[in-house]
Amino acid sequence: MPKPRNKKLRPLGCVLHVLCEGERTEPNYIRRYVRLVCRGNRSVKVEPTTATSPVELVEEAVKLKHSSKVVVGDQYWVVYDRESEQQCSPEQHKKAYQLAQREGIHIAISGIAFEVWLLLHKQDHCAACSTCDELLHRRDFQSAYPGYEKGTEPSVMSEECIMAKVRARKMNERTLAVADPGKREPYQLNPYTNVYELLDAIDRFCGGCGK
Repeated sequence: MPKPRNKKLRPLGCVLHVLCEGERTEPNYIRRYVRLVCRGNRSVKVEPTTATSPVELVEEAVKLKHSSKVVVGDQYWVVYDRESEQQCSPEQHKKAYQLAQREGIHIAISGIAFEVWLLLHKQDHCAACSTCDELLHRRDFQSAYPGYEKGTEPSVMSEECIMAKVRARKMNERTLAVADPGKREPYQLNPYTNVYELLDAIDRFCGGCGK
C-alpha cells in the first residue's frame, strides 16, 4: 500500500499570474527565473498589462481574478516599485495595498526601485535612495552592473538568487528596526523589497523545483 503524501498538491491546471508595472526589466527577470527553476513547467504566466500605477495594476489583477478564466487555486501577483512620492503618493500606495488585501492579490514591491533587488544579487545593501536614478548612480550599483540602463534584461543565476533572498530578508529587518512606528507597511519602507516572496511562491507552484 503506497505511503500517504504529506506534500500538498497544487490543483491541476491552475496558474500563477504575474502583472508587472515595468515594461521590460521586471517581466524579463521573472520569465528568466521561471525558465531557470521550473524546467518547462508552464504554470507561471507573466500577463500583458497597460497599467501605469500600483492602483491600476492591482485593479487589473482583480479583474483577471474575477474573469471567466479563473481556476480554483490560481494565484495573482503584482510587481511594482515604491518610487518617489512625486511619482506615486503614499495615499495611492495605501489604496493599492488595501485593495490587494481585500481581493487576495499578492504584492511584490521594491523601495525605491526593482534595481534594489538586482543589487542584492551581488552584495548587501542598506542605503535609502529617494529616486531610482539616485540608486543607479551609486558607486556600488555601477560597480555591480557597469553600463546598466533602465530596461536592461538582467541575467538570472541560481546561486545569486539564493543570496539575494538571504540579503533581502536581512535588509528588510534592518529597515524595520529603525522605521517609525506608524510607517511599517511595505510601501512606507526604504530600502525594502519582498520580490523574494514572489520567487518563493514560484518555487512552490512549480513543484518545489526552486530552492
